Amino acid sequence: MKKTMLALALSFALPAAVTVGALAEDQASPRYGPRIERLAQRLDLSDQQKSALAAIFAEQGEKRRALREETHARMQGVLTEAQLAQFEDMRQQHKARHSRKFCYKARQQGPQ
Repeated sequence: MKKTMLALALSFALPAAVTVGALAEDQASPRYGPRIERLAQRLDLSDQQKSALAAIFAEQGEKRRALREETHARMQGVLTEAQLAQFEDMRQQHKARHSRKFCYKARQQGPQ
C-alpha cells in the first residue's frame, strides 16, 4: 500500500516539476532574466543554479498571482458595489504609478 501511494505521489510530482522547469525556462526568463543575471554575476552561479532559481521565481510568481486572485475574490464578498468600483479605481491608479516607475528605472539603467 505504501509503495502504491509513493508511486502515485511521484507520478503527480514529477510532471509538475518538469512543468515548472519548462515554465521557468520559457516564461520566467524574460521576466526574471535580469534578476537572475545580476545574481549570476555577483554569486558566480552555474547554468544549473540559474535554471533552478528561474523555476523558484516562476513558482513563487504563480503563488503570488493565485493569492492576489483569492484575496480579490474574498473582497468581493465583503465590499459593496460602490466600494468595489472605488477599489478598482485605486488598483488602476497604482498600476499606472508602478508602470511609470518601472519605465523610469528601465530608462536609467539603459540596455542590458
